[in-house]
Amino acid sequence: MLVDTNMSKVKNRLSVKPDFFVKQALRSVGHVIETTGCLFHEVQALIFGLPGFLCDKLADGRNMVIRSIVLKRKGKEASEKME
Repeated sequence: MLVDTNMSKVKNRLSVKPDFFVKQALRSVGHVIETTGCLFHEVQALIFGLPGFLCDKLADGRNMVIRSIVLKRKGKEASEKME
């Protein structure tokens, strides 16, 4: 699931703001064994019919894609500054 951060530059209907995500995630501590972090993501997971561990796996994969894009941008910016 997506969280709208400055680093990821993710902005779409399925993303949530970081403050909202953190508040929701912290409210779940001690109440559930496994969570997607917030109610909006939980609803998405139910709609998609995926168990929590699969949502985690998909999110990890998406985060790695975003990370590689950001690192490529930083590398490109650093090489342009050196020229």
